[in-house]
Amino acid sequence: MPRHFSFLKKKKKKKKKKKKKKKALQFIRLIFFLFTGCSLWAQVPPQIDWGPENVGRINTLAVLPKENGVFYTFHYGNASLMPSAKISRFENGKEIFSKRIEPRIDQKMVTLEDMFLFSNRLFGLFSDKIGASVTLYMQEYDEDVDPLGPPLVVASYVVPKGWSRNVLVTTKISPG
Repeated sequence: MPRHFSFLKKKKKKKKKKKKKKKALQFIRLIFFLFTGCSLWAQVPPQIDWGPENVGRINTLAVLPKENGVFYTFHYGNASLMPSAKISRFENGKEIFSKRIEPRIDQKMVTLEDMFLFSNRLFGLFSDKIGASVTLYMQEYDEDVDPLGPPLVVASYVVPKGWSRNVLVTTKISPG
């Protein structure tokens, strides 16, 4: 290449560097928001008096308060050979309904990582691990815990060889 066209190579290198920086920043933001949310969810839920009509569940993973007297519980049920993730809705201490969360996105089996409330809206975080690649999905649910719209792809990445394939790492703090 003639000398007077060497500036084109420099521009291409700068564009590649900018793209890499942009992707790295997006990944860092995602990790920051996931860990921020996980640290909020990792707090020990208060001991709840379920009342005489409702039996306390040992397998409750999270209590998700929505608004005055309304909250959801995220728990696992053992109705069959495989435990299934369930969400129950409570109003003023009484269970209104309990619904199984289907771990499927676009007819694919996925892993339910967590359920959470954001701006009084219920979301599920799912992961799909195929080989070295991982895709994270977020699904919004309505008041009756039915999927609301299509799932959103939050992130898709390849796990470098030798790294852990765990999608989310959460820390639970025990009282003591």
